[in-house]
Amino acid sequence: HDALPILTKLMCTCSPKVVPTLLNTMYEPGSQGIWEREALLYYVPKSEETWHAILHTAAEHGLDGKMYALLHQYDFHNEELKPFIERALAAQDSAECWRGVSLASDSYYDDSFTPALIALVSDASTASFTRSQAIQALARNRTDEGVKKLKTLFHDPDLQVLGELAMAIENGFNNQIKSPSGRHLRSEDFDAKEIRP
Repeated sequence: HDALPILTKLMCTCSPKVVPTLLNTMYEPGSQGIWEREALLYYVPKSEETWHAILHTAAEHGLDGKMYALLHQYDFHNEELKPFIERALAAQDSAECWRGVSLASDSYYDDSFTPALIALVSDASTASFTRSQAIQALARNRTDEGVKKLKTLFHDPDLQVLGELAMAIENGFNNQIKSPSGRHLRSEDFDAKEIRP
């Protein structure tokens, strides 16, 4: 956009003083947030002040796609993502809800998210991309309640759901795939008859 030359100059300063400007321009109409995110991730030194500025801006303006991408990649004190995930999980907007589910799946998981994720998986009106990500979140962050919900999906008539379930269970067992909670699925969670089909 028109501000690109200025943004690239700000990036190259590598100064924490440019953080407020970068965060503000992310929310301007027409901004894709790519250069701002690039600057915050790779040019401006990471610090407590920068992280809190990012969180404050997200709290003030909301978790749109550009801020979601920044929070997803800016791996710093991820427990501070909890209020943003909670708010997104309860959002009526399907895109915002997906962003919260994705952060829970990949970045930070709290067991208090489990009931909301189960509700999203259980609701047939949940957007398919959100439901799929919620299944992934439950499989990657094991809880007893989450395993019970996953087991009910073996009887789902929707072949797409079954395919997503198979992939989620495979990922849930795979120790090479990040589990924000540190809890992967256990071998005793599913018997051979459930897994084989």
